[in-house]
Amino acid sequence: MLPFVQPSSSAALDDTLYARVLTWSDAQLLDQQAVTFLLPGNDQAHPVDMQVYEVAQKPSAAPHILQFSIVFRGPLAPQMSQRTYRMRHAECGDWAVFITPIAQSVGHIDYEACFSYRA
Repeated sequence: MLPFVQPSSSAALDDTLYARVLTWSDAQLLDQQAVTFLLPGNDQAHPVDMQVYEVAQKPSAAPHILQFSIVFRGPLAPQMSQRTYRMRHAECGDWAVFITPIAQSVGHIDYEACFSYRA
């Protein structure tokens, strides 16, 4: 496991974040936890608080490949586009996470991140 990535006041993504792998074990620890996505702004990051709504392991046709997804539940505004953001958990640190909006209901938007790595 890579070292804890210190929180930054910036939404900038860097090599340290991209090198940090969010594993199945990490995802399970995040289940039902609060996280913050940092949206880039003109002079500072804009935080968007979300809840890890679902963590699910996915079947893989390739041997030794582990696949899973995380669904995040966030507010209606701001609506975040599909892209990579800096995601922060208060105790676990920061990761670079690619999310896609998948559903909108009364009061919230759900986003999904999919992961695949050699187990």
